[in-house]
Amino acid sequence: PDPNVPYIVSVDTATGAGLDYHAFVFLHPHDMRQIGVLRNNTTDDDQLKAIAKFIFVEMFPNSIPVIERNYLGIVLINFLVKEERIEPRLFYLEKEKVAERAIGKHVVRQKSIVRVYGVDTPADSREAMMRHLFQIVEELPHLITLESIQNEIKTLQRKKTGKIEHRSGFHDDQLMAFLIGIYADRHDQPVLRRLLARSRSVETSVAVNTISNLNTESGLSPIAVQNQLG
Repeated sequence: PDPNVPYIVSVDTATGAGLDYHAFVFLHPHDMRQIGVLRNNTTDDDQLKAIAKFIFVEMFPNSIPVIERNYLGIVLINFLVKEERIEPRLFYLEKEKVAERAIGKHVVRQKSIVRVYGVDTPADSREAMMRHLFQIVEELPHLITLESIQNEIKTLQRKKTGKIEHRSGFHDDQLMAFLIGIYADRHDQPVLRRLLARSRSVETSVAVNTISNLNTESGLSPIAVQNQLG
């Protein structure tokens, strides 16, 4: 891995209590291929913050952190937002906010655009991620080459509620971290493109053009997953 490349680092957080895993999946901005994974299920909040800071500042200072915005992810996001060397690269969504205030007998509504860091994963976004996964498996199966992600895919099942997730006794942390990155690329590409363009890497312009071309030609950013680090 090249520390100058603006890798997209997708993060799926967990409790660190020996059950589900924290998963950092490193994706190359040229074609979203995976270049590495960091996975652990015993890391507490403080350790996770220290690891994330080391990755985003020391290891890959041009990387784009894409973090799941669940209650555990928000803790990490709130920490990273305060880091001036990380905040400008932190993936975000722009959402409309409506504020109301009373002026005499009238209520005035003011709209504004606010920046919300991270990627929300409610039911509709998870369904979209699964659609992307199905499309990759059906049309581009050769792009998923990392055995650990292949194994997690094999454990998926549809619950009675309709939700697709891993079978009891298995995990899907790496897969979900991977899909969070894909979701950000497919649904919020303008934001991702701006963050990539802001990167100081000399490869940024190539990365932006390549991602744009891949999306235009295929409707889906191809993902080539390579060897896991270490």
